[in-house]
Amino acid sequence: EDTPDFGQGVTINYVRGLAKVKGKVKILLDINEALASQELLSQELLNLDMAVQQ
Repeated sequence: EDTPDFGQGVTINYVRGLAKVKGKVKILLDINEALASQELLSQELLNLDMAVQQ
């Protein structure tokens, strides 16, 4: 199924879609995009921490 709309301000570019397997919902992820998003978040948190320490 298509990726649901979670509204404005929610970025889910790493979610590729949803699937139902044996009555359970599975979320299909683009692992490369998910890891890139995590790396970006980590860098932003590091920058914020450095700014607070100064």
